[in-house]
Amino acid sequence: MRLQQMIIGMILLMSLGVLHAGEARHYFGISNETYSIDGLDGISYRYGYDFGNVMSFEVDYSQTEFAAPTTTIASLDSITNLMLQFNRRYESVNIYLALGYGTSVMTQVGVPYRSGFNGPAYGAGIELYGSKNTAITFSWLRRLASEEDPVIPQAEIDSVRVGIVHHFDFSKTSSRY
Repeated sequence: MRLQQMIIGMILLMSLGVLHAGEARHYFGISNETYSIDGLDGISYRYGYDFGNVMSFEVDYSQTEFAAPTTTIASLDSITNLMLQFNRRYESVNIYLALGYGTSVMTQVGVPYRSGFNGPAYGAGIELYGSKNTAITFSWLRRLASEEDPVIPQAEIDSVRVGIVHHFDFSKTSSRY
């Protein structure tokens, strides 16, 4: 909970600076995330910057938890991704492909230290805008483990997200692009 409060506070603080910065293209999103591993779900926080209509850079942090305790695999605590998004924008819709790299933090059952997996990540999504700056987002993301780890039962972890994204373009009075 403390990390969530810190992230939201940082975003609000950065958005105050956007008021005076001219044309800003920062965005923040929060999503409910469901994984391909049974009983695993979480909340995903996205912070990004639009370089233009075609490309965005994004940092994605997912805080995960198991719905029911399990002893068959490690406890996956969090996943962080650095992603490049390639956008196709329409008037009130943005369709995108994402490519990047992901890393995780896991607590292994019965082992006192933390470990994780690293590897490429890719996915696709759609944002449906209800207002000029705010959209409902639906996305799919696949994370690949770069090494075979006996603790991870599968080398690919898929996730589906449903959430909201807000672009901090306060200085513009017309549409975003």
